[in-house]
Amino acid sequence: TRVGKLVQAAAADREMAGAMGINVPGVYTGVCALGTALAGLLGVFHGPMMNIHLDVDHQYIVEAFAVVVIGGLGSVPGALVGSFLVGMLDSFGILLIPRFQMAFIYMVMAAVLIVRPQGLLGPRGA
Repeated sequence: TRVGKLVQAAAADREMAGAMGINVPGVYTGVCALGTALAGLLGVFHGPMMNIHLDVDHQYIVEAFAVVVIGGLGSVPGALVGSFLVGMLDSFGILLIPRFQMAFIYMVMAAVLIVRPQGLLGPRGA
């Protein structure tokens, strides 16, 4: 779409996009506003399904970090593979040894970092 091309142009080369007449700060503000709105909407819908407390963000941040490390930074297919892998490891960890459910994710994350530091589907040169 036109908006998608504007966002890609602003993300790829800020100066050139500005020289071509794109309002780069406006594009950045719009993308940030959209992301914030989606996060707020998710919080509204997800809040009734779980207990909300001050440390609830840590679980999501750690899992998102694991997804990025396992899948590879900048790779959308890698994020998909990483999210499926983290979800399966979390489920099997709860099923097998509930006390150490996060240990399975950390072990796979460490193994991926040792074998392939750029992630499973990350770029070769990274």
